[in-house]
Amino acid sequence: MDDIVIVNNTPLNEGGITPSHHIIRFLKQHFGDRATIYEEGKTEIRPYRYLLMYAGPYGFCSYLDSAAELVRKAWRIIGIQNDYTFTLPKTRNTTVESPLRKAFGERNHEIDYWTNCPFFIRTSRSYYINWNVLTYEPVAPIEPVKDKLVYWGSFRRGRVDSFLRYFNDPGTYPFVIAASSRVHEKYWELNKKIPCRYPVEFPTDLQKYSCSLYIEDDRTHWMFHSLANRFFEALSAGLPMFIDHLCLNTFQESGVLVKPEWVVKNSQEIAERWSIIPQMKIDQINYWRRDYIQDAKRMLTRAEEREDQVSTRLILPRR
Repeated sequence: MDDIVIVNNTPLNEGGITPSHHIIRFLKQHFGDRATIYEEGKTEIRPYRYLLMYAGPYGFCSYLDSAAELVRKAWRIIGIQNDYTFTLPKTRNTTVESPLRKAFGERNHEIDYWTNCPFFIRTSRSYYINWNVLTYEPVAPIEPVKDKLVYWGSFRRGRVDSFLRYFNDPGTYPFVIAASSRVHEKYWELNKKIPCRYPVEFPTDLQKYSCSLYIEDDRTHWMFHSLANRFFEALSAGLPMFIDHLCLNTFQESGVLVKPEWVVKNSQEIAERWSIIPQMKIDQINYWRRDYIQDAKRMLTRAEEREDQVSTRLILPRR
């Protein structure tokens, strides 16, 4: 693969820690001089052989018109997807007239994805890549100074059942929700006594707490998705995790060992197992820490090899 342009939904920040920034930097490191990261006002708008486009929210993208023009001109488009809730606009029957959606609507073929959600592997050129491992940046573990569980995942309707099972009775065990102030209100709609704080800094804030809880969207119970960024962030910080029993399939599909005593069903079970946290921390570091970045490098290399091997050419619309 060569002559590549990489487009994110926000400008790349060299110090950015969002998943998309991790992914864009990783792609650039892999492809080197063969790839250009799009920069508004600097990158030439022309027919590139490959457009690698991050599948995220583009509603507030400041270079939407330029991105749309790159979509029109590209010979091949590969969607870079790390969250099943975001896809690139559909290529057929597009009715919303945003520049980007309109550009995708003019194309006459399915979108290929390099994705960590196998559900979206629907074409011969799509490939599974676990992008979430790129948030794995391990540091030396320390002794916690706050005897609390911390949860910092997104508030999604598909997690409300889990929130109610674990956070609806703040007196059962000590915990805090780390989220932006606008998200606090959503938790308080469930229970006004749920303790909330501002977002955590990675990994320093996480290391101050005793443990965390791994839960997932209810849809992910049956539609496999790579382990969340939260898993790799917690593991990087040496923060042990209780595992919601409904997530076991995700761990099994990921090939990650889970000891029975780490698995819980409700807040009462967390309270009953609070004493095992120090040993759980030791065991999870020993069992789970390894070079995940090499895994991502191997997967990306295989995806590129498959792309180079496929001879089928796509028919693009006339310009």
